[in-house]
Amino acid sequence: MVSLHNIARKWAQILLTKVGPESKPYRNYGPEALAVITYGLEIALGALGEVVAVISVGVLVKMFPEMMAAFLTQAVYRLGAGGAHCTAYYRCLVSSLMALLLTAGSARYLEKIMPEWGVMGLALAATLVGLAVVARWAPADTPANPITNPLRRNFLRRLSFLFLTSWSIAVFLARGWVKVSILYASIIAVLLQTLTVTPLGYRLLERVDRSLGGKGF
Repeated sequence: MVSLHNIARKWAQILLTKVGPESKPYRNYGPEALAVITYGLEIALGALGEVVAVISVGVLVKMFPEMMAAFLTQAVYRLGAGGAHCTAYYRCLVSSLMALLLTAGSARYLEKIMPEWGVMGLALAATLVGLAVVARWAPADTPANPITNPLRRNFLRRLSFLFLTSWSIAVFLARGWVKVSILYASIIAVLLQTLTVTPLGYRLLERVDRSLGGKGF
């Protein structure tokens, strides 16, 4: 099976050998430079692939606005909070699409049974739960991306607090302007992303990873 990591590593090697001081090939790069560029390319390629998949599936099932709202919410929240994910890119992609489909469908359902009046109550609950979880467990790292620097940990935790506060204000201001199902999709996305930061979320994602052919964390 084609590995995203191997593709990113190959591109990183090409960049390091083709681009260098005075536009001459720079072949004396160290493993650290290769690892850094590989990681950056892997993240960029993975994000691009996920965006294309979300757009394609969202349009196909006619739930694009809700799926994209959930995707963007989770992506920004995850920058600071971190969280569990599967051990291979394709498993992450499949599990993410499944979660986004479930989120979008649930948001459409909530719009029918709890029109606008339920938005702020659920958003407040998601914010309070998120703040408590972030204070206890964020940023949640993984073996592939450990967070050992105390300064970085504090920065990411504060970033998570800032996101939750700003997001709750944005939801409040968006009432009456944004489709209710989109707001519900964003709220559910916050709840799910918060779950992935907790030990329970890690255990659940490990089961998902194993069910998709992985070996677990």
